[in-house]
Amino acid sequence: MRSVARPAGTGPGAEGTSPIDRYVARMERSLRGPSRVRADIVQELRDGLEDAAGGYAEEEGLDRDEAEELAVEEFGDVSELAPDLQIELSFAQGRRTGWMVCLLIALQAFVGQFAWQHDPDAVGPGVRLGEGYHLLAQSLDWFQYSTLAVALLGVLFFGWGGRLARVRPRVVGIGALFAVVALVVKSTLAVLLVALVPGMLAHELSAPMGMLKELVIWVVPTLYVMGSAVFCLRVSMTRPVAEPAC
Repeated sequence: MRSVARPAGTGPGAEGTSPIDRYVARMERSLRGPSRVRADIVQELRDGLEDAAGGYAEEEGLDRDEAEELAVEEFGDVSELAPDLQIELSFAQGRRTGWMVCLLIALQAFVGQFAWQHDPDAVGPGVRLGEGYHLLAQSLDWFQYSTLAVALLGVLFFGWGGRLARVRPRVVGIGALFAVVALVVKSTLAVLLVALVPGMLAHELSAPMGMLKELVIWVVPTLYVMGSAVFCLRVSMTRPVAEPAC
């Protein structure tokens, strides 16, 4: 792709200085999604427009503004292109959330199993847990495995697999909603398992290191991933509305 010199004072933050700048700024404001992917899409759009404008200026002898106006016109209106780009952003956020759910579930399941087997404070020698408790623990295990499998499917479908299976954008929202519900259910079951061990919950909340461990391993990562899922849901519901061209 050719590198085309841009007039002084133009750029992503200098709206109104050129037709391409105005077009790109309108497109950027109409899109919502992960910042890095969004920035890459906008930069790719700008590069394509500048390459086209450079070609028109060179081949047809147009001045810079005329060449940029023609390039923008050939690309199509923002309202026509933004929906397709928004779908791409939705899928990107879906993949990101899916990977985060996978990582969270895998790490917390490992830590929980390790603590159950090696932490002397987890279950003391005098504690007798009934069949209902073990059933609840097994339910949490199977629920985590199922959530992990669904998250991996989401990563697959929102990537190259989605192009083969033609996954609809609304599936991203369904996946995000599933992630939110799954994290709430998982956290509730985990708290119940701790609370049902006599004295365990009080010990964790009263010990400074215990409280720090709960925050670092369980609370903060879960809230962070849940925030990503909520953002994914919002991105999937975004319908770009382009501003009128100036």
